[in-house]
Amino acid sequence: AEVGLAERAGAWPKTLSGGEAQRASLARALVREPDLLLLDEPFGALDALTRIKAQQLVAELWQRRGCAVLLVTHDVDEALLLADRVLVMRDGRIAYDTSVALDRPREVGSPGFTDLRSRLLTELGVEAAGRAPEPGVEGAGHAQARPESTEIPGAYPARPHPHPRHGDPS
Repeated sequence: AEVGLAERAGAWPKTLSGGEAQRASLARALVREPDLLLLDEPFGALDALTRIKAQQLVAELWQRRGCAVLLVTHDVDEALLLADRVLVMRDGRIAYDTSVALDRPREVGSPGFTDLRSRLLTELGVEAAGRAPEPGVEGAGHAQARPESTEIPGAYPARPHPHPRHGDPS
């Protein structure tokens, strides 16, 4: 019940969806009440919506249970949304270590989040991540705009909908 599978308790493993199978794996791990939960790319094979729900479930379980979680992921946003500390491994060694000192719940579009993402992507060698220039300094920078604040002449009007990973569009 804790992972939302009570109604599927009698189902055969082959009949479970990808998200249900991940939740079943999580339930098997939690039944022993571990002090440390190891999650190796647990959301990688899930579709976007199921991935978001699974991330929320892991965050809720972590807060409720209080156990430590070691999450291995290649998704920078996922790491910053879920982790309190991010380590980047290179050639089997820790190449970069940073704490994620952002309040929860975290929003991908918040200034602190985008700055931290930019620093992490730069550390990973993604030069296009760029940071906004310092005030009064001219040159190339980084900008982002919410969809509702942009307009394309001749295009059909569109209204954004709230998205758990990206925050309220208003």
